[in-house]
Amino acid sequence: MKRPAISDRSDHTVRLSAERRRLSLEQIRQEWSWLREAMPEAEASRERYVDLYDFAPVGYLILDRNGCICDINLTGARLLGRTRFQILGNPLLPLIERTDRRKYLEHLSRLRRGQPQTRIELGIAPRGGKPFIAQLISVASRQEGAHAIQFRTALLDISDRKRAEAALRESEERLRLALAGGQMGMWEMDLATGRAYLDGLEARLLGMEFVPKEFTNEQFIQLVHPEDRETLLQKIRHAIQAGGDFQSEFRLAPVRDGDARWIAATGTAVRNEQGQPARLLGVNFDITQRKLAEVALRRTHKELEQRVAARTDELARINQRLRVEITERQQAEAALRESEHALADFFEHATIGIQWLDRRGCVLRINQAALDLLGCGRAECLHQPIAPFFADREVFAELLDRLRRGETLRDLSVRLKRTDGSVRHVMIDADGSRQKKRLVHTRWFIRDITERVLLQAEIVAAGERERQRIGQDLHDGLCQLLTGIRWKSQSLQERLALRAPAETRRVRKITGLLTDAINQARGLVRGLQPVENVPDGLMSALHQLAGSTRGLFGVACRCDIVRPVLVPEHSAATDLFRIAQEAINNAIKHGRPRRIQIDLAQSNGTIVLTVTNDGRPFPRCSGATGAGLKIMQYRARRIGATLQFSAGARGGTTVTCSLPLPGTGRTGEQFS
Repeated sequence: MKRPAISDRSDHTVRLSAERRRLSLEQIRQEWSWLREAMPEAEASRERYVDLYDFAPVGYLILDRNGCICDINLTGARLLGRTRFQILGNPLLPLIERTDRRKYLEHLSRLRRGQPQTRIELGIAPRGGKPFIAQLISVASRQEGAHAIQFRTALLDISDRKRAEAALRESEERLRLALAGGQMGMWEMDLATGRAYLDGLEARLLGMEFVPKEFTNEQFIQLVHPEDRETLLQKIRHAIQAGGDFQSEFRLAPVRDGDARWIAATGTAVRNEQGQPARLLGVNFDITQRKLAEVALRRTHKELEQRVAARTDELARINQRLRVEITERQQAEAALRESEHALADFFEHATIGIQWLDRRGCVLRINQAALDLLGCGRAECLHQPIAPFFADREVFAELLDRLRRGETLRDLSVRLKRTDGSVRHVMIDADGSRQKKRLVHTRWFIRDITERVLLQAEIVAAGERERQRIGQDLHDGLCQLLTGIRWKSQSLQERLALRAPAETRRVRKITGLLTDAINQARGLVRGLQPVENVPDGLMSALHQLAGSTRGLFGVACRCDIVRPVLVPEHSAATDLFRIAQEAINNAIKHGRPRRIQIDLAQSNGTIVLTVTNDGRPFPRCSGATGAGLKIMQYRARRIGATLQFSAGARGGTTVTCSLPLPGTGRTGEQFS
């Protein structure tokens, strides 16, 4: 009866063992799959660590207890002038200058005796390379489970710092020689401790035979003459409270019955890290001889004045009326000449260009700054029309017409064409001078803003490059990572579909969320990189812009491109798209239109982009232009395009940007 029972238990045990082996194989396969997926990430982490170690700005090396190099990074090998394979296993001692080798051996000895960290400065003479001064910072370490001790060492090139310290010492020596040559004594007052420090020359100036070891600020003040003491203290207090320098002239208290010595002092307040005054530094020099000479000069001058007054008193009374009349006439003539000279000097030497034009636009008067902007001489433009110097003569004609109508022009940006063919961006202010309501001449004030225009254009370009870089990083990094996660989630969903339906629904929700995240990330990429780097990328981007405008703002927006327009240069296509985008934003923000029309066409070697809206008309006054319109002008200027704002046929505003294609020989000009 028992044998069949034993047989049944054996069969059951065999089946359980087979089942366990099958499950173990499944677990091994799954763990192997996970390991294979983790291997690329581990390899990438290792490569990042190797790059960080090898290309660090500081040399790193590991020395054994005898000073042989066990490991070194690329920076350290480059500093030593050898390859890594030539250095590994060899001692560092032969590369050290002979005078510093004993210092290096003592450095190793301190580490072997158990000092945890030590540093040293010594000379390195790499073979075939330039010697330099290096600083070694070593830390003793023992690897876990190993008996041998190693020294982890940082190698820094401090040659520049040493040269700077030598230059500082030389500068201090020159200062000392200069003070000695000028017979100037140096002093210092410590405001915290009340102690004063003097050099040898300062001590002699104060009447001391030698430099005192213990000297205080109060003793220094007591050496000043009582009549000058309060004045000096007030200047010192003001320098301490307000900061900065102070200068004072005072007498020293007379010794016995001798004359008082005059001292000129120059000092400054030095503040600590918290911004509080901590010390007073200054120099003194003896001005006694100068003071005596000034007293003698004043005495002589006073005697001379008395003699002259006595001799001329009678003549002054007789000719008083005549002198008064002559003086008044001379003063009037001098004031007139001075006024005319000041006006002419201001006009000629003004830092901005100034010119007077008659009502036809011919030059009546021009200063040197304006001539420098035009790149010509005075004879070449005086009494000549100024219009040829404008890159766009239609702009000059419009400005002159506005001046004739009585307008005052403020901050108008135009382009001047110099005689050498170069173009300068300038800002113009202009008004007219009238007599009996008739225009006599116009005054033009011209400022060169070429540097600012180029800088602003570079800022816009830098922003565009940064947006492209971020979009590329999002596309190549985040989007790819999310796509990989979604693929793994779908794979997991398929594996769980039969065994765990409840978990499958949760994974399906996660997959849906990942799909939404991918779509949002791609939307961000399209916003940062709206134009694809293909010739027809601008057409696709404008159609998408019209669609997004309809969806976001509820405005009827349409894009018409009758024939394909190819823009091979990606930067130009991006700037055209940004101009259209800014034109639509300005129309929606300020014009409140019902319809917006985008047109792109190519004719006679020129690409024409037009954005028309039926909202409020565009204001003509220059003050209405904001940052958005200026950025549009900068983008057009950068790609050599013409940007024009005009009123629509049925109201609203039309923005037209014309870009000459390369090879047509045309260049764009700005229209303000």
